[in-house]
Amino acid sequence: MTRPELLDLWTRHLEGEALGAAEQEALLAGLERDQALRQLLLGDWAMDGILHSRALDNEAGRRFTAGVSTLISAQADQGRFAERVRSSIGRSGRQLRHHPFVSGRRLSLAAGLALAVAVAWGWRAGVLFARADLPTLAGMAQPLAPGIPVNLPAHATLRWADGTTAITDRATQLTVLMTERGKHLALNDGGLQVAAMPQAKSAPMTVQSPFATATVVGTDFSLVVQAQTARLAVSHGRVRFGRGDAGDLVVGDGTTAVADAFGTRDANGPLFAWSAGAANNPPPTSGRVARAPDGHPCLAGSDSAEITVINFIRQPGWFVFDPRLVVSCRVWVGKQVAWAGFYFQDATHRHHVQWHVPLDVRGAWRDVHFSLGEVVPANSPMMVAGDIVQYVMVQAQFAPTAELYIDQFAISAPAETH
Repeated sequence: MTRPELLDLWTRHLEGEALGAAEQEALLAGLERDQALRQLLLGDWAMDGILHSRALDNEAGRRFTAGVSTLISAQADQGRFAERVRSSIGRSGRQLRHHPFVSGRRLSLAAGLALAVAVAWGWRAGVLFARADLPTLAGMAQPLAPGIPVNLPAHATLRWADGTTAITDRATQLTVLMTERGKHLALNDGGLQVAAMPQAKSAPMTVQSPFATATVVGTDFSLVVQAQTARLAVSHGRVRFGRGDAGDLVVGDGTTAVADAFGTRDANGPLFAWSAGAANNPPPTSGRVARAPDGHPCLAGSDSAEITVINFIRQPGWFVFDPRLVVSCRVWVGKQVAWAGFYFQDATHRHHVQWHVPLDVRGAWRDVHFSLGEVVPANSPMMVAGDIVQYVMVQAQFAPTAELYIDQFAISAPAETH
């Protein structure tokens, strides 16, 4: 049965039409098979909108809940599953009315029904995926359903059978992810404090954010998704944090890491860095690893047109332009150099800024230190806060007479903004 046909069945059911046994079976099978469709139909926001639009009173709501139970019960299990679903829905509704998360506020029928159905689907998922490791919400008997976003208040606790816990430290939206083995969450917004028991290496616990995934075997950590970043703090153990590639970080005891659209990095480290002693330097688009005239390993400029240049380019960018950011670098300029400087440009080539290197010392290393608030326009409109820096360059003129070497090049946030 196609998705439009399944949606038509669901709509007819919501409108009070009695579905035939074959139609009920087809709808149930479609919901089990299509996780995205199940999320659409049973998700809390979608369900809330459906119920409010029908202006259901409590009695009508109870009838609809019973209808969902009847629909799900079209199984070849002599009614055992149906009875468990009915029991779960009824028990979940009673528990939710007195649950500490909602004390002092009226629990909407929509939210109660959504979570009740989520619990029912959680039980069903446990049958279909016997090795899946699904959490329960404190105060609830059945596990949360995979694939359905759940909005939780601060201090809500998720528990797994092995003693692993995840506690929300603010209003949080998360989704339990279904796989055949292991513990898997998607943290869409908010924050979690996780205390993970030792996990099998073949089935680690993962917490996904929009920017990076935290993979753990057994540790205590917090992960917060806020604005345009995800922030990981490890209090004990080690967590792999990243997108599953060479840019992943292993974050250890007492260490904090940040992930955003530009990658994953030490929260107390630079936004951009190149150093001769570093193992994971960003590769330059132009420039080469070399030695300065004094034998020190470094990055040397390559001749391009009339410029000797070291050029870093990255999609979607290196960082967001902020006048408070601080640039530090060791620079060697020599021979017949007429001009040397640092140059920053956005992806559209519309905004450029530069900072000139004083040339009173040549043929030796000079330490430079400046903020992006000190840069000046470079024959184009000035970059402003919020622009994405895609090009980071160090240049000297004129090629091939100029000599240019750099080391310990870093762009960092001021200490007070870490």
